[in-house]
Amino acid sequence: QNGLFSELLSQVRAAVSGGNMSIATRAREATHVVCATPPRRTPKFLAAISVARHAVTLDWLWQSDQLGRAADEVAYAVRDPIREAAWGFDLSASLARTRAGE
Repeated sequence: QNGLFSELLSQVRAAVSGGNMSIATRAREATHVVCATPPRRTPKFLAAISVARHAVTLDWLWQSDQLGRAADEVAYAVRDPIREAAWGFDLSASLARTRAGE
């Protein structure tokens, strides 16, 4: 499993570079949270979505790499209504509040 993770991490780093983006070293610096679908409610995920403007799938990252810039986030927004209901929150509404500066 570590080999698969290392390979994925290498691919992510290459895509970030190809998309003219960078990886934030601190959650408060993040503009995008790239996450697995369905998302897992981890402390890092919760910290990142509290400041990030977008939560997107890995497909967004691959598309951004192909475009050489950040792709439109709307088509790649992370959505998981079942888990959001279980967790008692609406991810898109939370991100919209962050974008609005709330």
